[in-house]
Amino acid sequence: MNKETPLRNSPKKKKASKASTIPVRLFLYLGVGLIVLFYFLRNELNQASYSGPPLVDIRVHVMDAARNPIVGAKAEFIRKKTPFAPPTFVTKTNKKGMAILPKKLADSEYYVRVQRPDGTLSITSVLDRDPDTTTLEIADPEPIQGTVINDQAGPLANVLISAHVGGYRTPPLATTHSDASGKWRFENLSSTLDFFDLSARLKGKAENRITWNRVEGGQVDFILEKGLPLKVQVVLPKWKAAAGIPVDVLGNPHLNGKTNKDGLFILNDLPLTQNFFFRVEHPTLTYRRQDGIQPGNTVTIQLEPPATLSGTLVNMRGEPVQGVTLMHPHGPRAWVLAKADAKGRFKIGDLPSGDVVLRFKSSDGLAGSVEVKDLKKGEHRENVVLRLLPG
Repeated sequence: MNKETPLRNSPKKKKASKASTIPVRLFLYLGVGLIVLFYFLRNELNQASYSGPPLVDIRVHVMDAARNPIVGAKAEFIRKKTPFAPPTFVTKTNKKGMAILPKKLADSEYYVRVQRPDGTLSITSVLDRDPDTTTLEIADPEPIQGTVINDQAGPLANVLISAHVGGYRTPPLATTHSDASGKWRFENLSSTLDFFDLSARLKGKAENRITWNRVEGGQVDFILEKGLPLKVQVVLPKWKAAAGIPVDVLGNPHLNGKTNKDGLFILNDLPLTQNFFFRVEHPTLTYRRQDGIQPGNTVTIQLEPPATLSGTLVNMRGEPVQGVTLMHPHGPRAWVLAKADAKGRFKIGDLPSGDVVLRFKSSDGLAGSVEVKDLKKGEHRENVVLRLLPG
């Protein structure tokens, strides 16, 4: 048996037992201290990581035009970040006309699409952690109708018509299809909604979008022309096709995809007059941000090793300036941020080649831009002195 840690206090081992209690007690005290320190730090970190108000249930009070609660209305809570995804939560209004999203899900901004028991539809948006109740009034519907024709004035059947409130990046409030004569009609849209963004889509045709309001009213007639493809060609530094690279269509997440084996990402049936912007997601390479492109065109994005810039920020007198934030809008992530330290030193990466304009701002109101000339692909330019001039 180890004499340093006896199991019993026998008379023969009394001295050894007395001597060994000191390290045992010491370890016990240290253990308790570490446990207390652990829980203290965990509490402090939790408080530091979350500084907002506590989560609360999101409440939407649904009522009719006479301000009476609507009972049994179907309410769908749809995250604003994923407006075309299935609802996160579906419920019905209670006897007070209240639709409630449990606080455990209240971690986002939501659209709330509500359907009265008779089928009448409306939609609103709510904020997370908002203690106030949002009111949604659903009045009796007034129909919206129209026709769809091709560019030869012939009727088009089975065209998907969707109605949005607040732009085409919101979830569709309702959808319908044109019949054999090209006619379509929405029966169940609440008359409290004054503006609708309507779109007509058919495979092989360019999407058409029209804004409708109740003041002008009238029938909505769509003309669908032949669609033109929009192509994004992604190539590696030596012009080899970049296959399987994720491509985001900014503002249109439902159109996102990946390049094919030839490095092409192709979109069809888009609105002919709209500009589209793209972001290519590559773990190590960068590129110069592209201007908007319309259907019928091809844009080539050549990936390249990113350039890095480091040095010192100085004022007009040549003195180092601290606490200034640098930004550049040229790369794929739109804004890359770097903050100068107490000696004005900075380092900023993910820069494309060529001339780059860096924007800067500080907490004391200093703001402006400074240009860096002729960066090479993959260059690590050091000891650069950037003189910051306001304006």
